Amino acid sequence: GGLTENLTTPLVDLHGHKRKVTLLRHHPTAENVLASVSGDFSVKLWDIAKASEISSLPEVHTQLIQDIVWDHTGKEYATSSKDKNVRIIDARTQTVA
Repeated sequence: GGLTENLTTPLVDLHGHKRKVTLLRHHPTAENVLASVSGDFSVKLWDIAKASEISSLPEVHTQLIQDIVWDHTGKEYATSSKDKNVRIIDARTQTVA
């Protein structure tokens, strides 16, 4: 297995953040779901098979998000930030727990 040639074109382009994307995390159980965080302090969930945004949580923090992790089921994710806060977020409703 593995790559047999160089990739020169992207499989998908995802557009929506206002600033540089700093982290990406694949969903632990759902195929083709990706979480992204950006310098615009937002979290977006993407369907990479459809190249579309599933949901967005703008300005979840007041400073740069330093990490995002999914729980083992994928029902929630946690973010940590330079604002010294951790947020637990319901992935379906995009509400802070």
